[in-house]
Amino acid sequence: MDAGQESGEVKWYYRPASVLLIIFLVAGPLGLPLVYRSPRFSRLARILVTAAMIPYTWFMVVSTIEAFRRVFHLVSLIRQGQP
Repeated sequence: MDAGQESGEVKWYYRPASVLLIIFLVAGPLGLPLVYRSPRFSRLARILVTAAMIPYTWFMVVSTIEAFRRVFHLVSLIRQGQP
């Protein structure tokens, strides 16, 4: 079976709430195949989730870069002996 079981019930990792939690809290854009394999997402929902993932990923990348910059700055201050 692909996404469903014989009884018509969808596996937990294909349910919309699970998929959204996985892609927005754990896997990021790497979880998008779950959206496209899930039988519970309509074509419009797949497009909207994919479109929402673009600014979300951009925000996460920019936030990560800024966090690393701050950490490197603090490390350089500590190495110079400044609190």
